[in-house]
Parts: sequence; structure tokens; C-alpha cells
Amino acid sequence: MAKKKRGLGDKGNKKGAKPDALEAITGLDDKPPVKREKKKNLTCSLTPATIDKLQSIGYWDRVPMSSVIEEMLETGIKRLEKKRGEPYEPIPKGNKLKTGRPAKV
Repeated sequence: MAKKKRGLGDKGNKKGAKPDALEAITGLDDKPPVKREKKKNLTCSLTPATIDKLQSIGYWDRVPMSSVIEEMLETGIKRLEKKRGEPYEPIPKGNKLKTGRPAKV
């Protein structure tokens, strides 16, 4: 009797076997898919020193720079809301935040 070759999709008959490589990569298992929150883009200018620090954090912690920035912004917003004593209300519809450089007076 020839030995059965184990492929990527074959977990074998081991009890409590770990997911195989293909399942780990594709995430194809019995769990429902995770819904990701839709994101918007934001463009801003930062000093080269700040960008270097953000890149270093992302590199050493092995996370995308956008995740580092998002976490820092959320932490800062929470701190401001705590200092203020209440959360900031959303901007009413029809009103817009001014963008660009302020006019010189």
C-alpha cells in the first residue's frame, strides 16, 4: 500500500490539527468573513523628522505607517475629548470645514 501524499488541502487525520498553509493564507475556514470599516483618504504635510519617526515605528513594530498614524490620532482625539469633558459632535450637514491655507489679513 502506497503512502498518501499530503497536499496543501489535506490536514491528515490528526485530532486538533492546525490549519494548513493554504487555509492560513486564504482564510478559508468555517468562520464568517470580518467586515472592514470603509476608510477615507486624508492628505497632510509633515516635517521630514516626523515622517522619519513614523517610518521607524512602522518598521520596528512591523505595522503599516497608516496604522501607526491612525492609532496615534485616535489616542490624541480621546485625550482631547477627556480634557474637554465630552466628545466632539459631528459637523452639521451643510456646514463645511475650511480647507487650505488661511487668508493673510
